[in-house]
Amino acid sequence: MPKPRPPRCGTLGGRAAALLKATAAGQTAATDEVDLSEVESAAQRTKYAQITNDQDRSSLNKLAYVQEDLASKRKALGEVQAERKTEADAIAKQTAAMKSAQADLEKKLAAVNADVRKLMAEEQQRQQAASRAMASGGGRGSLGPTGITMPNVTSSNATARAAIAFAQAQLGKPYVYAAAGPNSFDCSGLTMAAYAAAGVGMGHYSGSQFASFPRVSMGELLPGDLIFWGGGGSQHVGLYIGGGLMIDAPHTGAWVHVTQVYGGASGAVRPWL
Repeated sequence: MPKPRPPRCGTLGGRAAALLKATAAGQTAATDEVDLSEVESAAQRTKYAQITNDQDRSSLNKLAYVQEDLASKRKALGEVQAERKTEADAIAKQTAAMKSAQADLEKKLAAVNADVRKLMAEEQQRQQAASRAMASGGGRGSLGPTGITMPNVTSSNATARAAIAFAQAQLGKPYVYAAAGPNSFDCSGLTMAAYAAAGVGMGHYSGSQFASFPRVSMGELLPGDLIFWGGGGSQHVGLYIGGGLMIDAPHTGAWVHVTQVYGGASGAVRPWL
């Protein structure tokens, strides 16, 4: 009859404890009293549980790292977006300021242009009034282009003769403010064009012409001299042709003509010296 086996412990741990106790008492338990397969199975389960726990911890650590990294990148993205918005706001502000400055500049430029047009109109009216005053009060001859016969111009200077010849060829052409040919002239435009044809340059303003060349007295005039009226020669200029006559373009409504030199001249210059 087989020897009865002792009852198994309730748990593998209890059996292991009993085995250890028997060994300590010098007793050797029979091999068949210990189920080695259970020990091995328990060890494997413990190992698998440990591996699973390690994998879980690793996965959790990786997840925590990913979440932290994602949060950091979200924060950085938010900072970049905020910085770009600040830059965009600054650019928009600068653009608005530039548009405002441009509008202000255009407004000021329009005002300046209006002032220039007004001054030009006033100057034209002043010159016309001065020319009309000279025509009515200075003992001038006819305002017609052929009202006075051209004298035989005698000048020892070829430049003066060329300037007079050019001016004579313009007789009958209309006065137009600020014009210098070829179809119309104002007073300084005529003298400038006449001497340009003779090879002498000068500005298109009677005052600058008066200041640009040697002065001569009114008692020593020679054909080719320029005669001026107004302060600093600013009102009118004519080209002297001899015999007390000159060629000039007087004012709007008149034309280039031969007329007598009248009084009140500011002085004369000799461009051909």
